[in-house]
Order: sequence, then C-alpha cells, then structure tokens
Amino acid sequence: MGTKYALMKYRALNIGDEIQSVAASRFLPRIDDYVFREQLDSFRTDSQEKYKMILNGWYMHHPKHFPPSKTIDPLLISMYFNKPARSVIAASRESIEYLREHGPVGCRDKDTMRFLLDKGIPAYHSACMTLTLTENKTLKASQGGGYVLCVDVNNDTVELVRTMSDKPVYRLTKRVNPFVESLDRLELAKVYLYMYHNASAVVTTNLHTALPCLSFNTPVCLIDGEKEDTRFDGLNCLVNHCSLSEFMSGKFYDVNNPPANPDSFIKFRDSLTETCRKFTGYDSEAPTLDDNYKPDVMKMLQMLQYSNEGRNRSVWWVDMKDILRALAVKTYHKIFRPACTSVRSYEYNYSDRYLR
Repeated sequence: MGTKYALMKYRALNIGDEIQSVAASRFLPRIDDYVFREQLDSFRTDSQEKYKMILNGWYMHHPKHFPPSKTIDPLLISMYFNKPARSVIAASRESIEYLREHGPVGCRDKDTMRFLLDKGIPAYHSACMTLTLTENKTLKASQGGGYVLCVDVNNDTVELVRTMSDKPVYRLTKRVNPFVESLDRLELAKVYLYMYHNASAVVTTNLHTALPCLSFNTPVCLIDGEKEDTRFDGLNCLVNHCSLSEFMSGKFYDVNNPPANPDSFIKFRDSLTETCRKFTGYDSEAPTLDDNYKPDVMKMLQMLQYSNEGRNRSVWWVDMKDILRALAVKTYHKIFRPACTSVRSYEYNYSDRYLR
C-alpha cells in the first residue's frame, strides 16, 4: 500500500490555525485523514500504518497531548510553542526525546528555537509555513486592488486609514465562531486568504495576516504590539513594521502608495519549500487560489450559522460584495438576527464602525 498523508485540523477562535494547514496542504499529494492538533497523541489506524504529516504552527492548548502518536511520521517545521506548553514539554522526558528523535526542529520564531536548544534539542529558525503560499497573478489582475484591508486593529487606526485611503476600507478579525465545523474552517481560511491576496494594501497586528501578504505580493504594514511578543522574534523583521504610535503619526505608511514589501523572506520560503518537498515527495506549485476563485456567499452563510439553546444565529448580507461585511463581524460573541428563509429579504443594516 502506498504512503498516506494527514493534515492538521482545529476547533478554536483563530482562523490563523487553518491558514497554516492551507499552506501545508500544498505539499500533500492527497489528504487521507485529518488529525486534531489537540489530539495528536490519540491518532490511530486499524493497520497502524504511518501517515506523513507536516506539524507546523502553534502548539498548543492541551500540551498533555504531546508528543504525537507513533502512527504519525512527522516533519517538525515552523513550530511555535507557547509558554504553558513549554513548561509541560520541558518536564516531559517523552516529549524531549520525541523532539530530539525527529529533529532538527524548524522553529517559526527565534524564541522557540532558543527554548529547544536550551533543552538539548536540535533546532533552527525556519520561519513560518505561510511564506510558501503562492500568488495568483491572473486572479489579482481580474479581482484585486479595489480596497484596503484592516485586520485586528483598533478603531482609531481604522478611522485614520479611512481618512488616508482613496479606496474603500474594510475591517476584518481573525476570530471566528469556534462551532464552525473543522473542515468548513479550511474553506473559510481560503476566503480570508482571498481578502489578503486581492487587497491593494493591508494594515494588521497579526503575523498570520502579514506573512501571507508577503507570499501574495500584497503590500502590508504590521503594527507591533505594545508589549513584547516572542512570537514576533525573527518574523517582524521580514515585513514593513512599526509601533502603533509611529503608524498613527500618519507618516510611516501610505496606504495609497505603499512601499514594496522587503524580500528577505524569500530565502526562508525557498528553504521551507525544499524541505517540505523532500519530505513528502510532492509540491503542487499551483497558486493557493484558483484563477476564478470567488467566495461562495450562501456556503459562507451556512458555515457561520450555528445553534445556541435552540436559537439560530447567523450573519446575513445583501449581495456578493457583502462577504466583506460578513467576515468583519466578530462571530464568536455577536448575537445575530434569526436566519431567514430568503437571505435578501432583510435590508442590510451593519454598523459603520465596521465598514464604510
């Protein structure tokens, strides 16, 4: 029987997790199974056949489920361990031995690299798997450039961008309804990537927004957090970035004539591509989004709809362009009107503070 392949899936608030899996899927000739990140240790098959799996991204809410099952043949690359996970892993001989056995570990950030090296685990700075996402120039030529995108920035920043921009400014959040089915979330991640891909400029506080923009050749400005965040160590230097006060001065970044993105990420992209291709023996090399890709509005409505104590809640919109508005809603805590039988029967009445 031939080699089998698995892909990570999730159930969390942050759509950035799924964006990591979209990036990894480029190097899988097919997906034979999906494995929850928080249940990596329990993945089993009847035949105990091993599945090749790229283990990239953020680890993890429940580190007691690390290391992964022996059923998984792993490529440890672009990994980030949060502080709670580090304390659990550091106290686990099994986890340390696993990382040593399957190393060297490619680390998304330099702080994770230093943590592993301090534990005697071979490690290097690989940067993030999302750098291997690929631009579709045909799609960008036909659908791109019509708006500026603000992702998880505060109200004052959005208002400043709106005063500066000659184009419509849309607002988006990384947080999505955690009750959306895990495989639907992968499709939802592609919609987010579509938004990043086709923007004329992006302003964000998120790494998993800024780094895909580098891959897509979309001009992007990353606003650094006020507090030091070790996740950014070795990554924010790859992108145009500034403090919030610098951005609010209005002098650092012109969204109408944005500076070109730095090209220092390319060496990481090429190294990641070669390592993953060698591991799986496959690289689709196709653009992340097809030439004619457009979000399916009705499917989006179905994905974002959920039930809570018997009451249906959903986002709604008027026409295709309102997919932007739908995504801007913070679906994890907003209460929506009951879903209607005709999506177009409601007049769209969404707050100006999210979209103009």
